[in-house]
Amino acid sequence: MRLLLPLASCTIAVAVSSSPALARQMVEAPLYSSWARVPVGTKITLRTVTESGGQKVEALTSQTLLSVDEKQAVVEQTFLGSDAKGTSQEGTQLIRHRRWFPLPSGKSKEDIGKPSDAIASGEETIELAGRTFEASWYDASGQTEAGPSMTRTWIADDVPGRLLKAVTTVEATNTVVTIELVEVTTP
Repeated sequence: MRLLLPLASCTIAVAVSSSPALARQMVEAPLYSSWARVPVGTKITLRTVTESGGQKVEALTSQTLLSVDEKQAVVEQTFLGSDAKGTSQEGTQLIRHRRWFPLPSGKSKEDIGKPSDAIASGEETIELAGRTFEASWYDASGQTEAGPSMTRTWIADDVPGRLLKAVTTVEATNTVVTIELVEVTTP
């Protein structure tokens, strides 16, 4: 079963205009900021556990900062897991987090980095990866192929990538997907 999970951050397509009348305020991307604060070589590891129909599938995703400059942070993401049949799956990709993007119409700088579809939010202290984080959490409802879903996502600006934990529940299939930070290492 494929689930569409809301992310703790969003990817924004950047349109550049040559007309000064259409120019918008530029803002710094929270994902860039979170990686720019740490030294090159910093690595985070997230564990994803999917439980559905009595089966449990686990995967690890690692992200390592390769470079950072005034324009972008380049992160290598490596996935290692298996499907419900036990077949190994792995892959690596480069992710470029651009530093600046135009502030979307109707949004304030304070809205950036927060889910736009949150139906509830709050602050919470959360312990993960042997550390304590002051986190913001957001609840969002969504729709999967199997039916409605509910996701609670915890984020913190002081962790690279910002994602601490996300739990998505799809009641129609008794499915729970948990993504959790399990390690942060610095060189």
